[in-house]
Amino acid sequence: MKKTTQRNKVDPEIPTGSMADIAFLLIVFFMLTTVIAINRGIFFKVPEPAEDEKPQDIKEAAIYLHVTDDGQFIMDQKPAQLNDIKPYCRQKLTVNPNKPLIIHCAANARYQDMINLLDEVKQLEEEMYGEFNRGKPLKEQKRIRITIPTLEEAERYQNL
Repeated sequence: MKKTTQRNKVDPEIPTGSMADIAFLLIVFFMLTTVIAINRGIFFKVPEPAEDEKPQDIKEAAIYLHVTDDGQFIMDQKPAQLNDIKPYCRQKLTVNPNKPLIIHCAANARYQDMINLLDEVKQLEEEMYGEFNRGKPLKEQKRIRITIPTLEEAERYQNL
């Protein structure tokens, strides 16, 4: 009788314990040695337009609504009451419906004043486009273009 001995057969295995370390080191290496080329545009100065080509008033490109620190409303550089905003904006938007409304709120203005102004603009939007927008998908609805400027943009507009 043959004596059979069983050998404990061990499956061949590749040690992967240090694989994460190697991957991490490779990532760090490539992050440190990679050079990203930044293409820069050509810097040039556009010539000034001739006198007859200059726009009459740059500020007419948008409707500028400003809320001051003390709760006053300024509409295109003129003081206004809250109930004057809708008729003025309606008149301007009827002429050019793509004209944006720039709503700038001073840093220390009350939150409620900003909300009141925004409510007036949204009510105007509902009055002007409410019937048109009913039942249409969001992409096809007409909206008033409301822009809230950054601090830089607001300062630039103030300097015009």
